[in-house]
Amino acid sequence: MDNNQQLAGGLQRSRAILAAWFPEVGAGGYTALDGTVEFYGRVQALLRPDMTVLDFGAGRGAGLRDDPVGFRKSLRASRAKSRKSLPAT
Repeated sequence: MDNNQQLAGGLQRSRAILAAWFPEVGAGGYTALDGTVEFYGRVQALLRPDMTVLDFGAGRGAGLRDDPVGFRKSLRASRAKSRKSLPAT
């Protein structure tokens, strides 16, 4: 068994454990305790089209690029709802 097969097997076991403890993960890919969904959902609820977002850009954006859950990715995309997004330099 090579490393890729071991990783795939471990990932399947992790998903099975997550689904056993949080069955709602089957409906959208996230749990009721997901802090990312809670935080960015709140931010999106407060944003209006006339607002400008200041993006501090902490990190390489892995959460936005690498997240396998489409709903979480869409919540993180603040540019979609605000009129303007500025990078902090």
